[in-house]
Amino acid sequence: MNKLPKFQIEKLATGIEDLGLNRRAYHLLKRAGIHHVSEIITCGEKGILAIKNMGGITASHIFSTTSKYLSISEEDLFSKEISQMTLSNEINYKIQRKSSGQSIENLGVSLPTTNTSTINLTPLLAEILRNERTLQIIELRSIKLLTLEEIAVEIGVTRERVRQIIDNILEKVRVNLNWFKKFCDYFEEQAIELTEELNNKNLTVNILTKRFSDQQSLNPKINASEKEIEALIVIVRLLVIHEKYWSQEIIKQKWKNFAFLACVANPQVKKHEMVSQSIKIEREKSKKISYKELVLSILSNEKKPMHWSEIASHAYRMKRRESFNSTALYNALMSHEDLFIRVDTGTYALVEWGINQVDTYPNIIAAIMKSHNKPLSAESVYHKVNIIRPIKQATLTMLLELHPRFYKSQQNTYGLRVWLPAREKQTLRTPEWLVEDRDSYKRLELAKQRGYDVSNIIKADLDDI
Repeated sequence: MNKLPKFQIEKLATGIEDLGLNRRAYHLLKRAGIHHVSEIITCGEKGILAIKNMGGITASHIFSTTSKYLSISEEDLFSKEISQMTLSNEINYKIQRKSSGQSIENLGVSLPTTNTSTINLTPLLAEILRNERTLQIIELRSIKLLTLEEIAVEIGVTRERVRQIIDNILEKVRVNLNWFKKFCDYFEEQAIELTEELNNKNLTVNILTKRFSDQQSLNPKINASEKEIEALIVIVRLLVIHEKYWSQEIIKQKWKNFAFLACVANPQVKKHEMVSQSIKIEREKSKKISYKELVLSILSNEKKPMHWSEIASHAYRMKRRESFNSTALYNALMSHEDLFIRVDTGTYALVEWGINQVDTYPNIIAAIMKSHNKPLSAESVYHKVNIIRPIKQATLTMLLELHPRFYKSQQNTYGLRVWLPAREKQTLRTPEWLVEDRDSYKRLELAKQRGYDVSNIIKADLDDI
């Protein structure tokens, strides 16, 4: 194509009222928020055709009239070279100067520079945010998350007027979407670096704005003040809140990190899918959880048998309970046989894994006694148990002395309590190995007080004899 002559660059800043468009085309463009020749180009052919009530004949009239005004062919109207010219600071500044009532000074920003390597945010915001009231409305909607009714009361207009203003802002973003993308693409790159660094719990729009501003100052591809960056964040939040079809895909995919940071900042925009998910995760973490649920969660995540002390260590580090008691966790392992199974000394797995359960020491001792059908000395029991499964002498002694399943006879041997005749039936003729030692009987009473169901324990052994 023939390069656009320098003297014609001025024409890109021309208002559409000077193009000579017919009345229908002029009003359709105005209602869509397109006020200058450059905006027709940045909107693109598809953008113009997407304008409400825009027909093919009217669009063709706009394209031909604009190309004739610029002295270029219709094929070149939306070329890359012409589009780049419309985004230059020189053209944007001229649009700003020509637009009445669009003074960007209200945003507290500096004038655009003539450095063509930087893109200036000022003209875009001047086009979208016409005045202070417009900015105030979207801040109330996007930052304070007020309803349309609440905003109407706050600024003294009707709810319908608030809706119209917000719709107009969103339409201006849509019309200037190609231009808008330039800035959001840039801040998406910055957001990737900031996502892991920032603490979502304490993040606010002000903190996020400051961090973006600090990041930008190191590599200023974008010329923007803190106030302008905040305005851009507010607009992105507005797009998420109002879920316009034309913005959803780029928000979820192209501006994934930027939109997430903008919406996760307090107060959080819960309509954003990733924000909603992060809130759910945090809520689950802070939820009170039982010891049974803790153990179930740990074993499910680790996918392997674990010693109970290791499970307790994991549970403590998770900090899911206000107070933590390792004994209570161990009791949960012992008492939920439908969920947990012991597969080795102090080691547990999930029943659903199908791992064979290791026999308990009380069962091993009882089986040995049943096979001999008589009480045995502690030393004899110790050697026989060790053949099946290693056990410490102190552990064995504790089981024989304290477990209500066993008794100590007057012969200093140990047997199954199920063998003992009732105390009232014990006489001088009863063999000593069937007479319980006095201390052993006292320990039985203590076991009952601790909650052992002695009668069921005896009944279980009786069924096996």
